Amino acid sequence: MDTNTHISDAGTVPAEAKRSPGPWEAAAQIRRKAGEALGGHSVGLSHRLFLTLSLVILITAAIALYAVVFCLSLAGGLIFGDAPWVDAVANTLLAALLLGLALPLAVSLGRLSCLMVIPEGRGAHGMAVLVSTLSPTDLFYPFTSLRAYGRSMAVGMEALAFLTCGIGLPMLAGRLVWLSLLTAGQTPWICALAMAGTVILGLGWGFGVLLLSGKRMGFSYFVFVHEELSLSDVNRLYRSFHRPLLPALCLRVRLLGAYALSVAGVCVPFVFYSVPLGLCCKAVYGRDLAKS
Repeated sequence: MDTNTHISDAGTVPAEAKRSPGPWEAAAQIRRKAGEALGGHSVGLSHRLFLTLSLVILITAAIALYAVVFCLSLAGGLIFGDAPWVDAVANTLLAALLLGLALPLAVSLGRLSCLMVIPEGRGAHGMAVLVSTLSPTDLFYPFTSLRAYGRSMAVGMEALAFLTCGIGLPMLAGRLVWLSLLTAGQTPWICALAMAGTVILGLGWGFGVLLLSGKRMGFSYFVFVHEELSLSDVNRLYRSFHRPLLPALCLRVRLLGAYALSVAGVCVPFVFYSVPLGLCCKAVYGRDLAKS
């Protein structure tokens, strides 16, 4: 009798513990949740279509900026002839416009995805969140106030720093190595070996930066969902959460198929599928981070 009771009691004690998903499974869950979020609706449009139209506006604005600078460059060439400083001024102006106008708009796309994945109770990380219904003008959030512009630029510059470090630096190093080899007049096989080594080192460096950047994935969700907090307070809150590297890396690997589809489709799926999915995946990742 006692034995049976013991067995019965023992059977109820280890009530099935919830198994925490592995990195690959966690990435799959995030992608699934992001797909569900894209199926939601705002202002009479699906979230996917809302992000798509916003992306089209962003691309159109970037092309318009380039066209304006190109026309100014042509006008400068007609007025000042072949002066070398004309191209330098035009390139500097284009870089400034893209950095000061296009980059905040690109970050605003990420903000839209963050607002789309906020839980139904309008709460996040145990804090109340007051977010109005999305509207078409939300794309221009960075230009609504100096504070909004500063928050957008902080997120954008961080992303730009990782891109420059992970992609720009290896490309610059490869270019410098190639030029130095040409200048030194090395034999073809030495050039080939040197460039192969440079490519391998560059890929390793880029992978390392990609892996470490996972420590900052989801930061934009905290910036735009907790707008009542200063950036320093947001950063402290964000760093109080557990931010493992492998789930972020697995999520990016899972998204490679979407980006490969974009290349195969001559970038058309990039606008309608890959970018909205990638943005929502990052937002969901930030939303679902757990306390350390």
